[in-house]
Amino acid sequence: LAWDENAKAAASNDDFDVDVAVAALGADGKLLSDAWFVYYGVAIGADGLKHSPNSAIRLRKDNLTGDADGDDEYCYIDFNKLPADAQKVKVVVAIYLAITHNQNFGMINKASVRIGDASTANSAGQMPVGTGIVNYDLTEDYSIHNAIEVCEFYKNGEEWKMTPIGTGQKFQNGLSDFMKQWH
Repeated sequence: LAWDENAKAAASNDDFDVDVAVAALGADGKLLSDAWFVYYGVAIGADGLKHSPNSAIRLRKDNLTGDADGDDEYCYIDFNKLPADAQKVKVVVAIYLAITHNQNFGMINKASVRIGDASTANSAGQMPVGTGIVNYDLTEDYSIHNAIEVCEFYKNGEEWKMTPIGTGQKFQNGLSDFMKQWH
């Protein structure tokens, strides 16, 4: 996940915080438990990352400003560590307090989401610009939205597959609206 504030966002004096979250779901489409919704509100572990039980899903710390060069937030999923009852993994992105601050993806520059695998990552675990299996330009293609369901990984027998989704949303409560769908 990458983004930079544009002049309109900077002039609003409201922080512009874009967040990624990952959820592990059972066959019924519901969260395995709340511990399997990994997002900015999860406590940071000893490794400096936020993670699910047994570290199957890990997020690098929450970037509140988009100031970093390149990608601002990362998530890692180790499908071999997911419990047997995990049948789907959803990756979502939302703007924190978007409705309160009247914000959408069109108000930020270079907002993008990329999905890749370990073969596309460099030694620091980052994907070089221009790489990725799935790429979404949030600034252009989702300019009126404040949230997006990026993709779904699903179990097909013993193998995990991925379906790009790319459904933009205008949510009232950001990531919690996604979570409500999975309870």
